[in-house]
Order: sequence, then structure tokens, then C-alpha cells
Amino acid sequence: MNLHRRLLLLGCLVIVFMSWTTFTFVPHVSAQFNPSDVRINFTTTNEVSDHPGELRLLVFFTLVDSVGRAVLEPKLRTVKVAMLDPKDGGPYQADVKKAEGPIFISIVLDGSGSMTRSADALRQSALALLQNGPQNARYSIYAYSDSVARLTDFTDDKFRLEGAVNAVKPVNLAGTCLIDGAFKAVADMAAAVGPTDRRAIVILTDAKARNEDTSKCSPKTVDDVLAIATNKKFRIPIYTIGLKNTQEDVNEAPLRTMALTTGGAISIGSNLQSLFKEINDALNSQLMAEVFVKPQAGERTGALQVELDNGSNLTATSFTFESPADFTFKTPTPTATNTPLPPVFFEVSPMRFDEASKEFLVTVRSIISPEQIKQFRFQLVDQNGVAAGAEILLGAPLTGEVRVPVKESLPKQRVSVIVTAVDNGGFPLFSVTAPGAWGPTETPTGTLGPTDEPVGAVVDSIQYVDPVTKTAIRVKLRLFTPAKINRLRVALIDANTNVLARDFPSEAVAPELVLNLDRTDAQGQPVPAGTYAVRVFSIAEDGRELFVNSLEFVHTRVETPTPTATLTATPVVSAAVPISVETDYARGKLIFKIETLNPQQIAAYRFEFINANTAGKVAEREAKSPPFDTAEVDFAGIPDGQYLVRMRAYGANGEPVTDFQGLQFTFLGPTPTATSTLLPTATEIPGDIVTRIRMALEDPNQRGLVIGGFAVLVGGLLFTMYLLLRRPKKASTGTGFLAEMTGAMNIAEMQKEQEKMQRQQGAKTAAAPPPPAQQPYQPSQYPQPAAPPYQPPAAPMGGMEMTNPMPQMLAPQAFLMVVGSRDPVNVNRSIPVSQLPFTLGRKQRNLNFDQDDNVSRAHGEIIYENGAFYIVDNNSTHGTFVDNVQVPPGQRRALPNGCELRLGTTTVMKFQFGGSDVDSTNPVMPSYRN
Repeated sequence: MNLHRRLLLLGCLVIVFMSWTTFTFVPHVSAQFNPSDVRINFTTTNEVSDHPGELRLLVFFTLVDSVGRAVLEPKLRTVKVAMLDPKDGGPYQADVKKAEGPIFISIVLDGSGSMTRSADALRQSALALLQNGPQNARYSIYAYSDSVARLTDFTDDKFRLEGAVNAVKPVNLAGTCLIDGAFKAVADMAAAVGPTDRRAIVILTDAKARNEDTSKCSPKTVDDVLAIATNKKFRIPIYTIGLKNTQEDVNEAPLRTMALTTGGAISIGSNLQSLFKEINDALNSQLMAEVFVKPQAGERTGALQVELDNGSNLTATSFTFESPADFTFKTPTPTATNTPLPPVFFEVSPMRFDEASKEFLVTVRSIISPEQIKQFRFQLVDQNGVAAGAEILLGAPLTGEVRVPVKESLPKQRVSVIVTAVDNGGFPLFSVTAPGAWGPTETPTGTLGPTDEPVGAVVDSIQYVDPVTKTAIRVKLRLFTPAKINRLRVALIDANTNVLARDFPSEAVAPELVLNLDRTDAQGQPVPAGTYAVRVFSIAEDGRELFVNSLEFVHTRVETPTPTATLTATPVVSAAVPISVETDYARGKLIFKIETLNPQQIAAYRFEFINANTAGKVAEREAKSPPFDTAEVDFAGIPDGQYLVRMRAYGANGEPVTDFQGLQFTFLGPTPTATSTLLPTATEIPGDIVTRIRMALEDPNQRGLVIGGFAVLVGGLLFTMYLLLRRPKKASTGTGFLAEMTGAMNIAEMQKEQEKMQRQQGAKTAAAPPPPAQQPYQPSQYPQPAAPPYQPPAAPMGGMEMTNPMPQMLAPQAFLMVVGSRDPVNVNRSIPVSQLPFTLGRKQRNLNFDQDDNVSRAHGEIIYENGAFYIVDNNSTHGTFVDNVQVPPGQRRALPNGCELRLGTTTVMKFQFGGSDVDSTNPVMPSYRN
């Protein structure tokens, strides 16, 4: 007994330790990254009576982190709308709140043959989207394969919607007409939903980059879908989901184009529940900026300026809207006309510390629109954002460096100086945060400690790589403490409008960057001529902006050459876009398929693998050309995970000729084989269990497996303790003990038991006449009487064990011929009924149909009683049928010779007994038949 108590105590301690380890050392995976970008979903306009002479503009937008995931509860300080044309007024202060009111959502589901194995997960995930979607939502459901079907119109009737989702059943060998499904949903929404209504389309597919049956699809293209979805008067955001069912990657190109061009979102992976949740988060986190503007008539362009609660500013994002009339302010005399000024902008140099005076020194430079600035406000705050010194107000313009004192009582920590420009009325116009470190020395040495060094990148100069073509610029930087910088982000900002012209989100930390200005953007245009601020963001590993610095640059666009008599002009521009990636495990290679333009200018490719979750560069590979349309690189050393691939093509002189970033794929390394080295190397998988659990929980595709494995482990420990602690059976002795140990049977007792059963049966049937000679089976000859619910014997009969071989010995030889099933393993085979009872179902039954989800795990069993076979239904989900007549749940029905036995809707068998038609490939028949 003492041993049992010790084992119980040991098991409890193990469970408590594992629970404490998991929930103490593993961080919460739901933590959000900081907002890093603004994604405009769509805009609407209307006039309201309480604001005469103004146009009500609603901008629906979503804040996303560095990898494009929606930030659920962002903290904002101010949001403004700036207009591209000064005649449209502004900037306007916006009222921001969470988007509310009715929203129309179309869900377009893939019903092709490749979705068969994911059918259940598809239905459950779609139903979860209906259950957890935005409030006041009305949905319509579509299904597509070789054709497109609209299953419901827009409705909030959950019963209709759930029925429509459950009706989506993938058709074996059916094709994938993805574009047809998208076009149908977009066209229907444009016709049924008003321009002021909220709307969204969610599209799911597992379409691959190749081997895709499109023979029955229409000739429509992505451009046809976008022609409707990007209508300037009625834009429809499209949210796309790419499911990876196999090692072959999803064809991301159409999904990414439809999502990012329309202001939606894209989610790629193998866990449907996680993918649908990402899209659901994007829908639920949508914000609405309301502003009353005075624009001119026609198509107008504005930009959304977002200031976060910590004082940092996101890059302004442009949008267009239609103004139905001229709302500009008209005055009777020209003197009253106020000309709006462009937005205010400035930079702050890295802080330096004066040990002697205990002051931080900062310099404000690159000021745009200084005439609007009345004063500059300098605030020193600690690492928690609390004021750490007196506020300093200086009139504009500033001259030289500004000294910000520090209290010596302030403990050693990271600090920041917030510089804010204010106008005549004291309203803040623009703000920049400059980080630094405060570390008072115990003895006056006059030198700074290593933690006092500034962190960031300062732009020194900007030059063209080639002064003739002017297709790329070289940005030279001065780096401060580069070891603390994870990556650089470079944005080209129009100096006149403060609107983003080009974004380079993930540049390596280096003293020199080469930026391609000739790469076409989503609108198919290179960077036009003009004056730009080249703004460089220094990003930490956790996504924080450590420092921002910029320098103005005047760009002159290369004019199109005048056509001459030369008939074969060689284009200057080269392009290379990776469209897919395959894994060759036998050769250890990643094979990139590339579409090229003017490939003769390309001498080599360079691939950078950026972790999609952390945005950090993991590996870099190079490949020579030719060939130009294919590049092969080694995948050794690249850990499993989701990646964004950046591909650069270089010319013979080593200069970049094209740049592409955005191909996303999931890499899974080769499965380890039974070789002499069974353990992975220490560089690929961390050695400690805490880090492994943390990495698995941070991966949405592995999170469920980790939690499930933990539950199985705890259950296994509890079951083991039960086996160890249960009271042992009393040892048996005597004849019964010998029979049990040797497997011997008492024939005399078995004969007595058989005679007893026959006497009981005779009393019940009152000497029923013998059955007629057996005839070929006809269903009408065997009417099925109502059978009582099947109940197995409550106790052993006649002292026999329940494994008593008597029914087996008395029963004639029987077998099941499998006619059809979703599980192809047993189709066209004859399966002997080798023991009684004979169980049917999935997983560890006498006859298993593991791949047919219409068969329950313990579907039913065949028994033999009183000279007849019966099928017993164990309350199965999809029912049991004898000659198309359902067996009542939990009851039994007789099995005539030659009858048809069906489990669920797809597994059909023919039951026969008394013959010898048995599959020779099956195991040896029971011993009693020999």
C-alpha cells in the first residue's frame, strides 16, 4: 500500500510540474505585434443635414503588424485626413471608432475534388466564421468546383446558413474554377449591396500552381474580378484563404493580387481553423474614420495619417473617393481665402549625452512647412512613458542643438525625448520620438557607458546607381550600435503631399542600401519624378521602431525615348518574378519557377528567406543563370517554418536589375530516416524543452497538437496510476483456474448449456415447424418483425465466460463481400466473419473502414443467436441499413442470406453464410473450421 501511495504522489507531482512549466515559461501566443501599417478597406461618402455645405467621408481601415496580421485593439492618439490637392482643404481631424452597423459578407467555398479530405474541417471553420463574425452581419454562401452555385442570398438566418455550409460537399475529381467563383460573388455583391453599405468577400481555395483542371472553367481572369472589385465608386475588399493540403504550395499569385489590390487580407497555411480565425480577426478589427470635408467635385485623393498612443506616426496611406459636388469654401472677397498648407514634418537626429552637464542634446532638422509651427515642445519620458524631467517650450525656428536636462535621481534605464510641433492655437501638428539611454555613473569619468550609445541609422547621402538610366539609388548610412538593429525599413515619401510612394519593408542592416525605383507597383507605374523624403526606420527584433531618420532627394524620371528608325530596340528594363517553389528532398534543393522579362540582362539570383512571424532574415542563397526561368538553391540549414522570400536579380556587373518581395511558402524539411544519426543537429532545433514548447505554441499550425499532446500525456499518467492502484483480483484455484490458464473447454458443461438453451427456446416458440429449404434471397420473402432493443446478457450464462466459443461453433460459415466504400482498402474483398460478435466501424474493430467518415468508430456488430445472424446498431451517427431499411438506433435486425448491409451512406456489403466464397488473401479461418 505504501508503494501505491508513493506512485500516486509521484504522478501528481509530475502533472503539477508540467502544468507549471507550460503556463509559466511559455508566453501567451495571442500577444499582438505593434501596428506598423495602415490598410484602407474602402471609402463611402454622403451628405447629412446637420453639416450643410460639407461632405461626410467614411474611411474604413485596418491596422496591421509587420507581417500583415490585423491588430485587434490598437491604441490611437490622433487620426487625420490630408488631401493631395490643397484646394480640397485639410488636414481634417477624424473621429475614429470601431466599424459597426450592418455588413454584407459573401463566403465562397472550394468544392473541388482536392478538398475531400478537408471537408469536415472546411464546414467546421466556415460555421465558426458565421458564429464569431461581425455583429449585424448578413451572409451569402457560394460553392464552386467545375461550376459555381449560389446556395443562399444575403440573410442572417443561421439555420439557412448552416444548412448551406453543410451542403458543400467536395466532388471527387472535380476541377477548381476559382476565378469563376470570385467573379460570381463580386458581380452579385455589386448588384445587391448599396455603395454606402459595409461589405466583404471571403474566398477559400487549395488551388495549386500546376496540375489544376480548368477545362470546364470560363476564360475569365483576375483582371475581370478586379475590374468590378476596384471600381472607384464601389470598392469591394476581398479576403483570401489558401489551404495547403499537400507538400505542393498553393498558387498564391491570384489570391495575393485580389486581396492586396482591393484592401482585403490574405492568409496561407495548413490549419483551416487558424486561417479562418485570421480573416475573422481582420473583419472584427475594422475601424471607421469619420470626417467632414470640403473637396472639389469629381475624383479626389486623400491620405490617412495615424498617430499611435506612444507618439509614433504610421506612414500615410492614400485613397480615392468621389465627390458629387464642389464643397470648397467660397468667399465674396479674395482676401478671406485661406490657402491650406501641406502637412508638417521634421526629423530628429540621434540623441547624444553631455556627461558634464547631465543633459541630452538633440537637433531638429529637415522641417517641412515650418511656417505653420509656432513652438516646439520637448518632453523627457522614462521607459514607462512617465515624465522624467521638466517640459521645455522653445519658439520656432530653432537654432542649433537643444539641451534637455535629466534629473540625477532618475534610475538607470531607457529614456526618450518626444519632440512635438504646435501651431498658434497650441494644437499639435507633428511629433517624433528620439530614443536614448540614461545611466548615471558612480564616479565622474567623462565617458559614456556602452548602454548610452545611440541606436539607429542616419542617412548620409543619396546617389543614383546609374546616372544615365536613373532606375536605382544608393543610400549611404551611418550606423549606431547596429547589433541592436534587426532590419531596416525604407519608405519614399512625397515631400509635397506626405503620401507614401514606395515601401521597402525589410532591408538588411548595412552601411549602404540599393533601392530600385523602376520596379512597378500595384498600379503598374514606376516612381515618378519629384522631391522625396527617403525615410529610414530602424526596427528592433520585436518589431519596435528604434529610430527614424530621413533625407530629401530629387528624382528625375527617365523619359520615354523617341522612336527612331531602329527596328530592334533592346529594352532597358528587366523583370523577374518568382511564381512558385517546390521542394526536391532527394537532391536537397528548393526549386523556384520564375517569370522573366529581358532575361539576357540577368547573371545571378539572390534569395533572402524572411521569417513570416518575426520578420527577421533567416537565410540567404544565391543561384547563377542561365537557366533564367528556374533557380535551384540548397535548403540545408533552413529550419521549418513560414517564409516570405525576397528575390533579387543581378547583372553581369553585380548591380541589381530587378527586385521582388512577397512570395510566401511553408518549408517542411525532410522526414528523418533510420540512419546512424537519429537526432537533429543543435542548430536546427533548440535543445531545451521550454524553447521547443514555446516555438510550437507560437506556430498556429502546431498549437493544437501541443495542447492535445499535453492532454494525452496527462490522461496517460492518470490511466497508468489507475492500473497500478486498482485492487488485484483474487487468485483462482481449482479446475476453473486450470481451464482459464490452459484454454481447455469442458465439453460436458457446454453440451448441458446448449440443451438448456434449446429447451428455453422450445418453450417460447411452442415447437415451431422447421424452416423450409433455403431459397435464393429475395427481399420481399423476409419481412422484418419489430425487434426489441438489443441487450447483451447481463451476466455469464451457465458459468461460461462472455468469450464463450459456443455461438461461433454453432454458427454457419459467414462472410461479407464489400461492394463499395470511401475506404478503398477493402472494396471487392470477401471478409470472413471470423469471430462472434463481429464488430464493424473504424479503428481497432474486426472490420475497419478508416477512410470513410460516414462510418462511426463503433458503428455496429454482427451476433448469432437462436440459429440466426443479427446486425446490432450501436447508435451510429449515419445509421445502419438492411436492404435499404434502417435498423432502429441501439436495436438489432436479422441478416438474411444474400441481403445487402449498408453502413452510413457509402459503405455497402453483401452478407452471405453457408458458402465457401472467401478471399484467399485474408488471415487463416478460425481454428474450429479446420
